[in-house]
Amino acid sequence: MACASLHCAMAPLSVASSSYVVRTQSARIFVSRIQPGVWEKAGAKRLRASSQENATVVKNRSIYTSASSARENATVVVTREQGKNGKLMNALSARGINCLELPLIEHKEGADYPKLAQTLRETEFEWIVITSPEAATVFLSGWRAAACPKVRISVVGSGTGEVFEEMKDNLDKLEVAFTPSKATAKVLAVELPKLEGGNGAILYPSSAKAGSDLETGLIARGFKVLRLNTYSTESVKSLDQDKVAAALAAPVATFASPTAVRAWVELLGPWNGAAACIGTTSAKAAKTAGLSKVFCPDSPGIDGWVESVMEALESHALDRSLTRLGLRVYPDLNSFLKIGRVEKWSRSGERSEHQDSVSGSLAAMALEWLALALVAGAEAILLTLLTLPGLEGLRKGLIQVAQGLLQPMLAAVPLALFLGVDIFWKIQNMPEVHGHPGEMEKQAKSLLKSQRNGLLVITTLFLYWLLFRVTRMQIRLEHLQQQAAKTKRVD
Repeated sequence: MACASLHCAMAPLSVASSSYVVRTQSARIFVSRIQPGVWEKAGAKRLRASSQENATVVKNRSIYTSASSARENATVVVTREQGKNGKLMNALSARGINCLELPLIEHKEGADYPKLAQTLRETEFEWIVITSPEAATVFLSGWRAAACPKVRISVVGSGTGEVFEEMKDNLDKLEVAFTPSKATAKVLAVELPKLEGGNGAILYPSSAKAGSDLETGLIARGFKVLRLNTYSTESVKSLDQDKVAAALAAPVATFASPTAVRAWVELLGPWNGAAACIGTTSAKAAKTAGLSKVFCPDSPGIDGWVESVMEALESHALDRSLTRLGLRVYPDLNSFLKIGRVEKWSRSGERSEHQDSVSGSLAAMALEWLALALVAGAEAILLTLLTLPGLEGLRKGLIQVAQGLLQPMLAAVPLALFLGVDIFWKIQNMPEVHGHPGEMEKQAKSLLKSQRNGLLVITTLFLYWLLFRVTRMQIRLEHLQQQAAKTKRVD
């Protein structure tokens, strides 16, 4: 009966979850990302907080109770190079998150760095493309050595652009003229404009370990690309063992490069936490390295990175809650229980840059089949006990228990237990902010939950009614058999 109830509980939940994913994907608004503040449109598909005006916060605390729970004694490991973790740590500290700084990488001068200054002095480029803050810092060093020639720059995203914003005294020579709609090398290669009268020459100062997507895409469009490997990202050679022990106990670690992911695996070994990556390149490296719970934003940047950390912490908090409830029989069981954990897919069927440990994963699909198999097995066992001859004693005991448990009035007891668990789950996931454009999404989510609860109630009551009728019929058959046996003995 418990397995059958689990089956009935999961089926409507999957339907509700799917509906919410479609709505959320189309709007690109994630209720789990609502934060206090004014909300403004960014492009056509993303909302983000900008200030503290025109919004009403019901309680001055984290939006998610689950996020609040996640912060209790939770530590996030930051792994960038020494001195480069400050911005992320400050953003997480503002959310009440404890940070452990464990630098896993260090930057070294690349083989082509000595050529950078001379190249800038001797060659005029239509564009200089910069794809990371470190590449920007190294480029500026060579640019100063070249006597600060006038250049036109394209940066991959706002984080990289901030490095140039600090050069306010040289804005007449440093023209940051283009940023793609999405902070990835592939999108930059597609969207970089060709200038009328330009020579088509592009300088690409990069890490020696950077991929070839950008230069390949630009060359395919007819640009002439000169790549200079001006720096290299290397793993550190040793770590403080006390920090290593603390890091392995942390539920979430952050990664900004594939090198950091590889360093973590090589230097720290097996770990069951969640990886919060700055972008898809690091996320793919984390999956390749064998990390099972990987989160990353749609577009690289501090804001999205912080939200990925929060999602990872929420996942950790949910796992802890399920463990306390005795429900966590499989690491991906939260895929069934958490609406709002969204994995987005492009129209072509390819998974976009987002977290992988969600309901669309193969592991969750396998768990669904496992649950269905368990339900089918339980039903087969019950059918065997109720029908096969030679099991009268066991069958009578089962019928008596079922008759007592499945009385219509007593059926409210397990139903109340289920609704209690559902209320706990809702408290863990319901945001507590109102007065912002995300309110409609919250209402839509609440409506879907109500629909799900209605389906669950109807399905559960029908199940109990059906089993009650079956047991009553079985009891009547037993009585008829007994009467027939008595009549036969009398005759």
